Amino acid sequence: MAAETYKYPNLERARRFKGLTVEEMMNKIDRSRDTYYTWQSKGQISAMDLIKLNKLLGVSVDCILGLRELQTVSS
Repeated sequence: MAAETYKYPNLERARRFKGLTVEEMMNKIDRSRDTYYTWQSKGQISAMDLIKLNKLLGVSVDCILGLRELQTVSS
């Protein structure tokens, strides 16, 4: 699946910026790898999963959903 077809390209960018594989990220929030690809193809991330992603990736829910531009800050 090419990045430009993702429903949530900022989620993909934030994941890569954090240096996580899809499997690593999804394991950290107790979801399957398949769930990630379902989100990216169909949308529909639950509120609870958005909160978990926010805490894990350090980006706002608005950013994950594409309502705001992704801004990464390296420490």
